[in-house]
Amino acid sequence: PPNPQSTAGRGSPALHEPPPPRRDVEVPPYPLDAMPRAKQTSDFRERIAGGLVTAPLAGTSDPPWLRLLAGEGISAFWTEMVSADGLYRGGRKTSALLTPEPALFRPGEEPTPMPRLYPEEGVPVVCQLFGHLPEAFAHAARLIAHCGYDAVDLNYGCPARKVLRSGNGVALMRDLPLAVEIAAAALESTDLPVTAKMRLGYAGDERAYLKLAAALDQLGIAVLTLHPRTREDGFGGTARWPAIAELVEAVAGQRAV
Repeated sequence: PPNPQSTAGRGSPALHEPPPPRRDVEVPPYPLDAMPRAKQTSDFRERIAGGLVTAPLAGTSDPPWLRLLAGEGISAFWTEMVSADGLYRGGRKTSALLTPEPALFRPGEEPTPMPRLYPEEGVPVVCQLFGHLPEAFAHAARLIAHCGYDAVDLNYGCPARKVLRSGNGVALMRDLPLAVEIAAAALESTDLPVTAKMRLGYAGDERAYLKLAAALDQLGIAVLTLHPRTREDGFGGTARWPAIAELVEAVAGQRAV
């Protein structure tokens, strides 16, 4: 696979640069309702409706954590974030976050079923991906499906410096068309439900989440999760809790968590 760092137009944005010129967000036209995903998405929403789900915590959301929380009655479990670009490059350490038998496949090759790293505990297990290459997300979504996970989650919210350097996480909220392209690539590559986590925005534009949510809603994203802070806020500052209510209203209350 190509080196993501050398891909044209996908460079690493400096942390303190002003946001790039905004492009119009275009939603690729294809009938998601006609896909097998529709029923799986409906079933997934019903299973988590009104329940408690876990946050994807790096270094914490591992199989023992799943066993502990499943016994406490959670409705769904999110894994720690996994690099889509790392899976696309064939990284064995990255794939070991998904399966105890990291028999990788290359883009264009048909994958074979592999055991899931996380045990079956009676709750859906959602694998969260981060990255910035649509083709990597497409590859990773297929691999996740063949490892037996229940859904794919797209990370548009991580503010960690090492994640932002490559244009990943919340950096994607500076380029909403790319964020939508990533979602479309994942949706086209698997019948699993696809969910997304985002922040209010990168910096300055605290309404970016509504623009991204509207586009993802049209695509057929199963669930939206909002961390009501910007990249500049990190994990401090004051959370804008009313933004969650605005998001629920914007997507008719069908997809927001």
